[in-house]
Amino acid sequence: MRSERRKVFRGYLACLSRDFSLVGAALRLMMMYSAQDRPDLAGILYKQQALFAFGMLAVQWRLALHTCGLGTVDVRGLVGAMESMRLELRQMVPAEGAAVA
Repeated sequence: MRSERRKVFRGYLACLSRDFSLVGAALRLMMMYSAQDRPDLAGILYKQQALFAFGMLAVQWRLALHTCGLGTVDVRGLVGAMESMRLELRQMVPAEGAAVA
């Protein structure tokens, strides 16, 4: 049963990673086509991407340890990075497009 839970969890991580990539791509497109230069947003984007990548490595490591019966796995950092990106995207999307974000 633990093995099946880890399999489901790995699927969740794959979906979270895909969603993070999609939000990042949307932000990059919006920055590219924006009438204003947004170096602050670019910095936030790169910082969140780095945090997410390191967080994903940490979660994968903890998941490997969990396979051996050691420790637990916590994804709050990954979810937090995803939420930060989603909020940045939501702020950039006009009110009529907010339902998409």
